[in-house]
Amino acid sequence: VDFAPSLWRLRSVKSEPEIERLREAARITMEGYRTAFPLMAEGMTEKQLASIIYAKWFELGADHIALLSIISSPPGNRYAHVGPSECPIPRGEIVNIDGGCVFKGYCADIYRLACVGPPPDDQRRLVDCIIEAKREMIAQIRPGAPCGHVYEAGERVMRSAGYGHLIPDITWGHSVGLDVHELPTITKGSEELIKKNMVFCVEPWTLDYSDWSQLRNFEDMIRVTADGTELLSPGLDDLYVCP
Repeated sequence: VDFAPSLWRLRSVKSEPEIERLREAARITMEGYRTAFPLMAEGMTEKQLASIIYAKWFELGADHIALLSIISSPPGNRYAHVGPSECPIPRGEIVNIDGGCVFKGYCADIYRLACVGPPPDDQRRLVDCIIEAKREMIAQIRPGAPCGHVYEAGERVMRSAGYGHLIPDITWGHSVGLDVHELPTITKGSEELIKKNMVFCVEPWTLDYSDWSQLRNFEDMIRVTADGTELLSPGLDDLYVCP
């Protein structure tokens, strides 16, 4: 008998001790970003930026690394998760940072964007739209809401702004816990009902195979409460621009 489907359902709703560990994993992850982003400079390599983040995570009690992907130029955008590499960070190019530490066995997964100097106007507009889509998605999350409705809230924002062609045919969020990616997922058409004390990573991301600079994302971790959500990854809630 395959017990996996039942096990996934059992793991989807977190206990209070699990939530505390996830909350701390998210806090440590964000502190790493807050420490590293002001130090980001033109010519610094992705690995140098990563080393600052790693050091802060371990200083604050992380067990190990769940993931850390840093993409600072379009060639790296051919992959959703890559790096960090020896590639130097250029001026005016948005850097994608997708990462999370592990705290007492529980993973964080938080995506932020940063740039040395102002980005191109078209990229700024795309990022603004993604952030608005994420906010609308989170606003739909509550016990009893279908996961598909959350997806569709973000989709409406993207399509109304003219970015429908950048929506990938894949999930825009997932549960998180002992693994980075757990069930349920925030997927178009999903009738899976959200329950109190589920923990989600909400991430409306974009992709264009003919223009790799369009790979962008902005991801927050949230806990489902009795009537809405608790944001586990507050701060840096906009594109971070270094001088």
